[in-house]
Order: sequence, then C-alpha cells, then structure tokens
Amino acid sequence: MVSKTVMHICKALMVCSLFASFAHAKDVSANTSMAAELKKFQGTWVMVSGEHDGKAIHEKYVKKNTITFIGDKVEIFSPHQHQEVMVAKITKIDTSKKPYEIQWIREAGPQAGTTMNAIYAFEGPNKYKVCFDPEGKEAPKKFGTTEGSKHFWHIWKRVK
Repeated sequence: MVSKTVMHICKALMVCSLFASFAHAKDVSANTSMAAELKKFQGTWVMVSGEHDGKAIHEKYVKKNTITFIGDKVEIFSPHQHQEVMVAKITKIDTSKKPYEIQWIREAGPQAGTTMNAIYAFEGPNKYKVCFDPEGKEAPKKFGTTEGSKHFWHIWKRVK
C-alpha cells in the first residue's frame, strides 16, 4: 500500500503542475497579445500633432517627426526632442489596462537605457495616439499633457 506521505506528495505535485500550466497559458496569451499589437504598429508613421508639457509642439517640427517599427525595434526621429535618431526596443504591451500600456527601453539617443512607460490607443488601422513620461516614470493615466507634467502626447498617421 502507498503511504499517506507519498499520496500527499503526489497531490502536491499535481497542484504545482496545474499552477505551472496556468502560468504558462497566461504567458503564451500575453505573448500572443503582444505579437498581435506589435503587428499593428509595423511600418513608418509621421506625426500629425503633438503636445509637450501642456503646450502644442510647433508645427515646423510636427511633420518632421517620423517613427518606424520593425518587429519590436523602433527608430524615432523627433527634432523637438533631439537631433539624433533614437532607437528603442518594445519590451511590454499590456492590453488588459485601459488605455493600453506599452513599455520600451531607449537603446540609443538621449536617455539611452531609460525605460519609457506609455499609454496608447489606435484610432483605426492607420492612426494612433501615445502619451508618455520622458523621464521613465509610470505611464500617464490619460491622454494629454498639463504644464509641469513633462509628458508628451503624440498623434501619428501611417505613411502609405
């Protein structure tokens, strides 16, 4: 006969296995969701409007801003922020939050190594808006900026 201790060990192993299966399923779901969202971003975009710290970004800069997504890599040219091309890697997308949240790490350009936290929303397949804190603090709670927030709010249109 099997002892009670062995039975308890078997039950514990089954419970651990069940939790591991749920955790794996959640990771697979999150990766699938991130891949689906990344696919929406692919290509080159041009800024159509923007704000920083409660003020509109001057129109002479707006149309010069471009952003290109290739997989999870991002190349940003944003002359109102910096003259260098900024390179980043998207590390997290959370579609369970409202608005959706996205996180990237700047790999080159100003503030290289900084993790950026942002919110974003698509307005159809060829337009999206994003709001972020350039200091790498937590993601904004709503779209827009106020004086003293230091936040950026950009609206982008896909280049066809």
